[in-house]
Amino acid sequence: MPHSRFHPRQKNGFFFADALIAAVIISIALVALTMTYTQSTKVSIAASDRQTALYLAQSELETIRQTYEKTPGPVIGRTNTTSRNNKTFLVTTAVLPQPAALAAYTITPVEATVSWSPRDAVSLQAYIYLQ
Repeated sequence: MPHSRFHPRQKNGFFFADALIAAVIISIALVALTMTYTQSTKVSIAASDRQTALYLAQSELETIRQTYEKTPGPVIGRTNTTSRNNKTFLVTTAVLPQPAALAAYTITPVEATVSWSPRDAVSLQAYIYLQ
């Protein structure tokens, strides 16, 4: 009996192999997308932490500058602990030795170091010079 359009020939298992290959390709694509999303989230969180640390350093240095302008005198370093975004930031300020090139001027270099995430040992430093 000849094949007619009402009785199509069977493909003998090619459909299963095609479906399996398609599933593998889709799985690889989904894993790649998930890894990209995870990495971009980590980068975004790290950038947010750096931005918060920079803000805290600038704020601390500005506080020291304003205090020094109101009552000139010796500048003293200090340490603060601040919690932001479920993380603890340690802000440490210190008076640095005056560079020899600036010995003729009354300039006091002050450093603020902000540390967070001890498991990654990440920190940020910012400086000001008080006249």
